[in-house]
Amino acid sequence: MERICRDLLKLKIKRSKYETKDGKDNIMVKYYSKNVHPHPGTEGLPEGSQIMGIRVSLRKVSYAVLSDEGLVRWGSLPVFTQVSSKSQYEHTNLFSLCQDLVERLPPADYYVQEDLLTILPNDPYVKLKINLVKLRSYLMCTLTSRSVLGMNNIYTLKPAILDSLFTLKMGSDRLSMQDKLWNMINEKSETPNLYNIKISEDMLSILYDKEEGGEPLAGALLQAVAFKHIVQTLKQKTES
Repeated sequence: MERICRDLLKLKIKRSKYETKDGKDNIMVKYYSKNVHPHPGTEGLPEGSQIMGIRVSLRKVSYAVLSDEGLVRWGSLPVFTQVSSKSQYEHTNLFSLCQDLVERLPPADYYVQEDLLTILPNDPYVKLKINLVKLRSYLMCTLTSRSVLGMNNIYTLKPAILDSLFTLKMGSDRLSMQDKLWNMINEKSETPNLYNIKISEDMLSILYDKEEGGEPLAGALLQAVAFKHIVQTLKQKTES
């Protein structure tokens, strides 16, 4: 669906080889190239850039906007109360819904989402997951109208890179992103705040709000933090 949107919008994502100055591929650059799509480049972010991490479910869209000063804004927008209604996923209804959602999202320069896991044919929730793919695709296509960059300001992170950066994996299970975020910003915690995440007390209260907060909200912020860290690292690697 996202590929169709690119074709319809006649957008081309630039692809190029990223190498260190001596001509040899850097291991870190290779890793990020594999797990971030499209490759964010090595120029860094323009001053004052705002990054939105966004997580989409059939019930709500959670977002977190990050700037150089820290978390600017975050929250969640309701989507469907009944996720199994077929009519909701028809083109006209999805298109109208996503236009409304995009209008209600705060502005940002870059949008970052996490890639979905592969849907298996025997998955008991296969229909719901396919509908989620449709919703995400419609929403991302609608977001392209916000920027002259089109699809080139929308990035997808592989789950593995979030697991690696924030130590979220334990065996085959993923740890709670909400707990991990809290441990990182809690001064009494032994978990170091390696990425210098700054959240005001007022905004922190939203994380535990029943409607707006929770795991998706924490995930949205970690996606934005991860993207910013990746871009900064790529720039430093090529300059060194």
